[in-house]
Amino acid sequence: MKNTFYTCPYCNEEYGDPVDLAHCILSFEEKKKIEEEKKRQEELELTRKAREEEIEAVEKKLNGLIRAYLKDYGSYHTTREFKEAQVPYLFHWYF
Repeated sequence: MKNTFYTCPYCNEEYGDPVDLAHCILSFEEKKKIEEEKKRQEELELTRKAREEEIEAVEKKLNGLIRAYLKDYGSYHTTREFKEAQVPYLFHWYF
């Protein structure tokens, strides 16, 4: 009887049973999936931080403009309707 060996494409280990080979392949694919998800989460975190910094910079500029407007004209109406996206006006005004 001829012995058949199956080689794992990830670790190049040989297995005599295809079930063992399948377990090895699934194990490596699961590890790969976990690593990809971890990398995706790290990229999302970096993007989130960059967006927060960008929003804070724009918010600071807007607050300065509103302060100047209030100084010149005395009042500023903050209720706005957004035509592209219906979201509440979320900026915090610090005066």
